[in-house]
Amino acid sequence: MSMLKNLRLKAKAALDLDLGALSKVKVRHDDSGGSAAWHCSHVEVAVEGRPTRVFPCQRWLATDEDDGQISRELAGLPEGMTISDAEEANLHLAKQRTVYHVTVYTGDLFGAGTDSDVLIQLFGATEDSGAIQLKSCKSTL
Repeated sequence: MSMLKNLRLKAKAALDLDLGALSKVKVRHDDSGGSAAWHCSHVEVAVEGRPTRVFPCQRWLATDEDDGQISRELAGLPEGMTISDAEEANLHLAKQRTVYHVTVYTGDLFGAGTDSDVLIQLFGATEDSGAIQLKSCKSTL
């Protein structure tokens, strides 16, 4: 397993459609690389002119951890709620090119990073994005 902590994977997807209000995201990986298993803390999706949506996970995406799944569908927190709020609480438009900024956070567990290709799919009220491969960025060790 990778020893990276707090790895952030980012993707910028310019779509020829507006998904509407996001209801869920699907995050997965292809189980490739020497250290494919990773722990996903949460996903944030920012769309210009809209509040950032947060999708908590707190699960492993790994064939040898947790329940062995490498794909998770995540329901969004209520609009405007942050991951900190959730932890404290326990818990249609005209077609145009819309830019979504996606950040996936790994958990703070040992070996929570991954060498695998990570894909995400955004689901809106009216459309979905299809699979989007995330590009890795530097760890914030």
